[in-house]
Amino acid sequence: GRAGVDKPEATRTRLKELRDQLAQAMAEWGRNIREGTRTVTVPPGDLDGLPADFIARLKPGADGAITLTTSAADARPVLTYARNEELRRRMLVATYNVAAPENIAVLDRILRVRAEIASLLGYRNWAAYDAQVRMAGDEKAVSAFIDRVVDAARPRAARELAELLRRKQQELPGSSLNPWDRLYYSEVVQRSDYDFDSQVVRPYFAFERVLEGALRVTGNIFGLTYRRVMDVPVWH
Repeated sequence: GRAGVDKPEATRTRLKELRDQLAQAMAEWGRNIREGTRTVTVPPGDLDGLPADFIARLKPGADGAITLTTSAADARPVLTYARNEELRRRMLVATYNVAAPENIAVLDRILRVRAEIASLLGYRNWAAYDAQVRMAGDEKAVSAFIDRVVDAARPRAARELAELLRRKQQELPGSSLNPWDRLYYSEVVQRSDYDFDSQVVRPYFAFERVLEGALRVTGNIFGLTYRRVMDVPVWH
């Protein structure tokens, strides 16, 4: 059925070719994202609002400018804390354009190969093939569930967006809310209306504490004991 073992030899051969092509395209897709990191260069003054320890680890170039990357370690703090809207805009645009335009052609290959595989196996489309072995059962159930979630979330989402827009317009009358404003003004509203500052909890989630906690939890669940080994080669 799903593997195509009941199909004629020519069809099985073609399915193997297609699966190989799909694996290669998926690997290329991921590689382009990993290797497609983009940068945003700004003067130090544009970093206003970012955590002090974040700024401290940045090294200015010969011209004094700071180069940020689209990695989550840079992008998330910038989009959450940077007061400079233009910096937030540039970071979001750069993040959204990682692996572009390379992955546009790769995605086209993935879609075409998936469609042919599904067709050869007798499915309506790739979504039907993929959903068959999942809890949903078929793609129509998935689509209906997404529609129900969207309908349920829409009123609250509209209220939250209106709240963020009001907060921005307190600073910039007549302004509109942009995609690069959402995280920043969510943080502003949390501080002003709910007395919650996400930076206050950051010291509790230092890497060593998070690592120790993760090891302790998994050790308790699976009955494991972790011991540090110092004399082996590691990749990081």
